[in-house]
Amino acid sequence: MKKRLQDKFEELAAESPVLMVFLVFLFTAALVVPVSLPFFFSPAVKELKVNLVAESYGILLDLLILGWLLLWLSSVADRRERKNRYREEIEDALGWRSPVASHRIVSNVRRLNRSGVTEGLELPEAHLKGASLENVRLNNSNLWGANLEEATLRRAELAGSLLAGAALEAADLESARLEAADLRGANLRTTDMERAHAEKADLRGADLEEADLQYATLRGIELERANLSGANLRAAALEEANLGRATLREANLTGARLAGTRLDKADLTGATLRKADLRGTSLDGAILRAADLSGVRLAEEDTDALGQAATLYEAALDDALREHLQGAHPHLFEAPGDGGESRSQAGTIETSAPGGGDGAATVPSAGRNVASQST
Repeated sequence: MKKRLQDKFEELAAESPVLMVFLVFLFTAALVVPVSLPFFFSPAVKELKVNLVAESYGILLDLLILGWLLLWLSSVADRRERKNRYREEIEDALGWRSPVASHRIVSNVRRLNRSGVTEGLELPEAHLKGASLENVRLNNSNLWGANLEEATLRRAELAGSLLAGAALEAADLESARLEAADLRGANLRTTDMERAHAEKADLRGADLEEADLQYATLRGIELERANLSGANLRAAALEEANLGRATLREANLTGARLAGTRLDKADLTGATLRKADLRGTSLDGAILRAADLSGVRLAEEDTDALGQAATLYEAALDDALREHLQGAHPHLFEAPGDGGESRSQAGTIETSAPGGGDGAATVPSAGRNVASQST
């Protein structure tokens, strides 16, 4: 009997808390009112009324202050509990490689975003192939080695996130925010990054073959040894970028802004650089065989910048510029000998521990904390 009453009490408290409070009120009133009735017919009734009014105001203040405070604390605790539950569900699904796991991760990421959590998420090696992550906010998050092939990340916020070694082939990153993100050694072949923002991002050794980067903002980006063969960089902002030893064969750099950019020993064979801004650009040892350099913009003091290239054989140049360079650097227009021009070392990346090589990019291992990554 006692057990049944206890179970009924707990059930009522859980399912109908308002009714429970009302029943407690009635029970308390049934005890208090009969005991206090004699006071209403005594000479001290006036004093009793004064005390009742004072007590009533005290109760009102208690309800106003303590009630709202308890309600607020309860809602804060509830939100915190929900966020922890979402994180735990993501962690449980990380080891799975199935559409179900992908859907569960995406659903909980969106729930966390709605709850105000927009950074610091842990998603290393997450299986998110073909996932819909449009407009998600994953700033400063850990997506090391994640599979995001064919995923939709349009307008996603990934600034400062760790995506080293991630698979992003054929993903949609149009207008995505990737400022200062770490994408070393990532696979971005045929990825759509039109109008993406990736200032100061690290893509050393990344594979961006035939990627669409037109109108992208890539100022200060690290693309050393990256593979950009056939990539579309039309009108891209690449000021102060580092493309040393990168492969840009057949790449489209029409109208690209390359002021102050490093292209030392880069392979630009067959690349299109029509009307590109090359003011202050370093082209030491760059391969410009059959490149289209018509209409390029050079500062007066940079007239001989192209003279530092490894070869200009079969390159298309404005007549005046060609005449000047042929007079000053005739060897650049000679057919390459049997040894051929130096080849870029693009597309390779060291995977040793940080500090293990001279100037080579290192891909950090999967850490559970983005803040502790080695860059």
